[in-house]
Amino acid sequence: MPKQGGLEVISRIKAVKPQQAVILMTGCIEESIEQQAREEGAVAILRKPLDRDEVVRVVRSPITISSLR
Repeated sequence: MPKQGGLEVISRIKAVKPQQAVILMTGCIEESIEQQAREEGAVAILRKPLDRDEVVRVVRSPITISSLR
């Protein structure tokens, strides 16, 4: 994203709606970024290039669904 990173977006979403499920999609391969994303509240992290089946599995997962309620 041009003006903000995924970690900042997670923080901003969680500040407004803490219970919101957030899935991070990233091209970054640094494990420290993944750890930070989980600490910020990401329920899942998908690496680019995205695998369609994995995206469907994550979106349909009980953790993601329960976070939406």
